[in-house]
Amino acid sequence: MAIAVTDVPRAVAAATSAASALGLTVDRAAILHASNRLALRLLPSDVVARVALAEHGAAQLEVDLALQLTATDSPVGGLDPRVPPGVYERDGFKITLWRYYAPQPSRELSPARYAEALAAEGDDATAKRDLRAARATFERLGATTEIRRVDALIGADEGGVSVAHTSHKVTRTFMFTDIVTSTDLVGLIGDDAWSELLRWHDRELRDAIGKHHGVVINDTGDGFFAAFERADEAIDGAVDVQRRLVRHRRDHGFAPSVRIGLHTAEAIHEGGNYRGRGVHVAARVGAAASKEEVVVSQATVDAAKAIKFTLSEARSVQLKGVQEPTVVRSVEWRT
Repeated sequence: MAIAVTDVPRAVAAATSAASALGLTVDRAAILHASNRLALRLLPSDVVARVALAEHGAAQLEVDLALQLTATDSPVGGLDPRVPPGVYERDGFKITLWRYYAPQPSRELSPARYAEALAAEGDDATAKRDLRAARATFERLGATTEIRRVDALIGADEGGVSVAHTSHKVTRTFMFTDIVTSTDLVGLIGDDAWSELLRWHDRELRDAIGKHHGVVINDTGDGFFAAFERADEAIDGAVDVQRRLVRHRRDHGFAPSVRIGLHTAEAIHEGGNYRGRGVHVAARVGAAASKEEVVVSQATVDAAKAIKFTLSEARSVQLKGVQEPTVVRSVEWRT
């Protein structure tokens, strides 16, 4: 059973109280993880408190297992040695206290950096090959900034015009997603938990978009701007996003609420990015959506070859910065 978002402040207070009663100095708590249980970093004592609902049966098992593994010198995160090992109960929660291990920075060298190093050593042929391979990966991931950097390196090296500077008009279905009331959510769960939640959100949305042949163009901070060649695949991708969030909410007790807007239009494609009035309208369609809603413009409905989902009745909305009213529909994705 998961800890409800509304119970998080009470769970934090319970962990703080338990640690303080054991002689640890605690004046603030940072949320490290929040799902079916809560992981907190209690400061300045630097101890990790794992908090579960009282009916959760695994806390004592975890403590016993940690003690056994520590006794055999196994490489495992151990219980905090400053307090007696055990499960502490406060206000309907079970709390265990563990050592805090600071995250270690990655030492992995990116493909683009590796290619630059090869070029610096004079191995131009291998550098070009690896740059092109890196670009293919970045394009699949929608990493626009990295694509431009690789294009600049390839273009400068070959003395020609980089792909980043070519442009042409195309018709695409544009998707804009946005976490609803994200500012309030950050204030509720804290910066550390928000960062972890955002990483999970980004991973799930990128995967859903990619599986339906979309490309992420930009990360907007708490959402994405993506492009699809086919309108029906864009609708499928939007529904996949919402259903993933529902499943996570059901299985783990919480997932952010996301609104999604889709609009099909012509735009200028340049260097992995898109610009033009159609993109602007798409962003406004996204802003017109409500919590957990998928809103599609009539242009997207008309462009779709086949729509698997029921649509609401058409309605006319006045979008900010768009002179004429725009006809939109909602996708009934829950059925």
